[in-house]
Amino acid sequence: MKTFCSVALLFLGIQINAQSLKEKNFLKTTKTVLAAWNKKDSITFSKYMKKDMGFYLLYNQESELDYRHYKKISFSDSSFPEGYPKMDAPTTSLKYDSITPNFDCVTKSWDKTGTYCDTSTQSRVLSYLPSIIENNWKRKVPTYTIDQFYKIEKNSRQVIVTNKDGSYLIFYLTYLNKQWYITTLDYRTKQCLD
Repeated sequence: MKTFCSVALLFLGIQINAQSLKEKNFLKTTKTVLAAWNKKDSITFSKYMKKDMGFYLLYNQESELDYRHYKKISFSDSSFPEGYPKMDAPTTSLKYDSITPNFDCVTKSWDKTGTYCDTSTQSRVLSYLPSIIENNWKRKVPTYTIDQFYKIEKNSRQVIVTNKDGSYLIFYLTYLNKQWYITTLDYRTKQCLD
């Protein structure tokens, strides 16, 4: 019995250590991605992209949700949809909060500013995206892409960065093979449609 308890405690200690390492890596990746964004440092930003996955940019096209897939990022890339977030993201400490910031379309401001991550819920934007595109754009989303969307949602955390001037940056960090990768920039879900 004593041996069993010792093994159980050892296993629990390893799990807690692995969990804290995962959290440390998440915080480090978040901070590095935000710093690279602010400096428009494509090289550093690209180091946090999974080479075989690339990343997805969600945006509005004629007031409907759409996406583009990129295998690499260049901050001077003219193929980014006009108006994508060009803000300087504050590198303030990350706040874990189940209530993430909301944008008020009347006052054009956020109800709170800073860098937030909700670890208790998963965003479902990507899994809804194929049906929206098929219904509104009459375009079929490839099965491989749909599979990637589910994989991203299952293993991701959404980070929301907001500023007092109403600007924002929303991105997903996805945990794959014991490493965090940026897989999605979301420039659609918090926009007001006029």
